[in-house]
Amino acid sequence: MREVARRRSRRGPTVVRSTRQAARQAARQAARQAARQAARQAARQAARQAARQAARQAARQAARQAARQAARQAARQAARQAARQAARQARRGMRGHRRYRTPATARDAARHRPARGRPPHPRRRPMADAPDLRTATAEWPDDAAYAWWLSTHPDGYVLAVSPKDPPLLHRARCPEVDRDRHPKRLRAVGRRQICAEAPGALRAWVAREHPGAGPVVARCPKCGP
Repeated sequence: MREVARRRSRRGPTVVRSTRQAARQAARQAARQAARQAARQAARQAARQAARQAARQAARQAARQAARQAARQAARQAARQAARQAARQARRGMRGHRRYRTPATARDAARHRPARGRPPHPRRRPMADAPDLRTATAEWPDDAAYAWWLSTHPDGYVLAVSPKDPPLLHRARCPEVDRDRHPKRLRAVGRRQICAEAPGALRAWVAREHPGAGPVVARCPKCGP
């Protein structure tokens, strides 16, 4: 009996140590698990926040791009409509200035006579003969009317007048006299663009408006009129 008691007394400290070690291991495992769970939760929250911020930034950028594209399209459409309206008005003005020959007989005069209570038709009004295209010149301060003349007279000529340089002759298709490509240079103070069907009309204009320039007019080296 004494030997059994001695053995039990000897085994007592070892059992206490083993329980302490087990408690320590359990505490360590619990701390590790808690740290892992906290790290996972923090990573999930950080990922969610990053995803939300990225989605917000992408939505903002998409909205800005859509607004810019919509504004550009609206501006282009407005500019096109304004140009079309200006061209239509210029065409109507040109139609109103068309000239027709006077009727030669009384029968033709009766045909051209308007009915009672109705305004006379512009095409039926007796007018003088059309001007000579070899000597006629035109100047268009309006950009839409000028663009319309260039598009409807591709074989015409344009004289670029500058206060510092001598007059330079261009073709109507030359990009150097396009106000859309060179708006600042062609719309500057003192610069003018004189249009005509024949270069002789522009030479006559130079001789009349600029007597000191001489009979020879400089030509554009790009279009070669």
